[in-house]
Amino acid sequence: FKISEIAFNQFKLLPKDESSSFEEVQLLFDANQPKELLLADTLGNKTRVVFSQIKANGTVDAALFVFKPGKNVDVIDNRGNKQP
Repeated sequence: FKISEIAFNQFKLLPKDESSSFEEVQLLFDANQPKELLLADTLGNKTRVVFSQIKANGTVDAALFVFKPGKNVDVIDNRGNKQP
């Protein structure tokens, strides 16, 4: 990503690779902690993630990161997709 500061504690990340799934990512910080993550993908979708109750360097149960899609959910898995 190419990173630029667009405001105090607000950064814009633009992909270097034109085949990226994202058009833009923005990160907002407050008191050196992540506050928001804004994602815009190439399909026109926009996602906003707001962080709260941040605990730096805490322990996290690995079971929290098991992905289980719900019914009628389409999953696009590009992990094995190698772009030329």
